[in-house]
Amino acid sequence: MVNDATGSLQQCAGGTAEVRAWAQVFGKTWLLAAKPPPPGKNWICWSDSLHEPAGAGVVADHGGPSDRLKPLQASQLASASVGESELSVVGGPVTKQAVRLRIVPRKGQPLEVVPFDAGAQFPVNFYAVVYLEPAKTAWMPERVIAYDKAGRRIAECWTTTREGDVCDRPQGAPSHHDD
Repeated sequence: MVNDATGSLQQCAGGTAEVRAWAQVFGKTWLLAAKPPPPGKNWICWSDSLHEPAGAGVVADHGGPSDRLKPLQASQLASASVGESELSVVGGPVTKQAVRLRIVPRKGQPLEVVPFDAGAQFPVNFYAVVYLEPAKTAWMPERVIAYDKAGRRIAECWTTTREGDVCDRPQGAPSHHDD
């Protein structure tokens, strides 16, 4: 699992690819791996993966030299059924100024999450939230919003499609409802 999550990042220049976060829920394992950029560069390479107990899984790679550093990114991975539900994970990098994030689902209540410190070698911190959704409905939340310590919205990303797995529409995209 670690080789899956870090191996794909070997093509990126920069420091050593390392697992920065992981969680084990219902026997499934989620990993977030990242590689800090070379000195003076404004990007990072990162991946997230979700594995079944037997080891099979999916890996999603993000970022790299062609992507300038964004203040907020999100990736969504979902697993096969857990009883009558699906396990879903949303996570990614966020600006170091963020102290709280709100994950706004297409249905249901928003989820609040606190980012974790990625260390001085990274120009960002990371965040993740794991939750269950009704079976066959797991998809990327409508948007993810980052707030600073004064409670101001400092970054926001929107998904491009109902079934997208990456939040990549920047702040300023039209809002359909209030927070």
